[in-house]
Amino acid sequence: MDGKAANNPNANIVPLKKDGAAPAIGTSLQVQIGDGRVFVLQTHFAQEATVAQQNKLLDRMFLAADRVKARYDLEAIEDKLAQLDRLLKRYREDKAKADAEAQGKKNHWEKKIADCLAEQAKIRNEDAANHESTGRRGAYQISQRALGKVNAFANDINRARAEIEKIENERKQHESQMAQTFERCEEDRAGLLKQKTDKGRLLNAAE
Repeated sequence: MDGKAANNPNANIVPLKKDGAAPAIGTSLQVQIGDGRVFVLQTHFAQEATVAQQNKLLDRMFLAADRVKARYDLEAIEDKLAQLDRLLKRYREDKAKADAEAQGKKNHWEKKIADCLAEQAKIRNEDAANHESTGRRGAYQISQRALGKVNAFANDINRARAEIEKIENERKQHESQMAQTFERCEEDRAGLLKQKTDKGRLLNAAE
């Protein structure tokens, strides 16, 4: 076979006879290319065609079918990528909202602690000033009345610290869950991008 024949896809396909020849052999290929979509290829070759010639024609049919299916697959992949990107955007927005709410609650309890500490200091200072103004002798000791108020604020501080710890634990748990979700989505996205590349190569190779 010369170089021209080797580069000609029709070189090894026997042309059909027009005068008194035996009927050609027909063949068809049906390919599912999507939901409710079927692609059908039909052709024929001469009865005297060799097995190699028949296989060459069938290979061309399969290549054409693969190319058409790849085009529809690319559309489906693009749709899935768009859906996944919207999902990732929603997850990021939900995470940002949850973080903002958690930080707002934490700020509330941190302010509560600061206010309680300020009130405790005020009570102690007022009690000490009262001790000094009355001319009492001996080292200063906080009065029972003042101590009761200080302890009440201490209880509020402990409660606030417990709430902050709870918020932090919930935030860590939420971040861990979201990290796993993002990881799965990114893995799915990487898989879709690979499929897109592979389908694109198939289309380009067939051109």
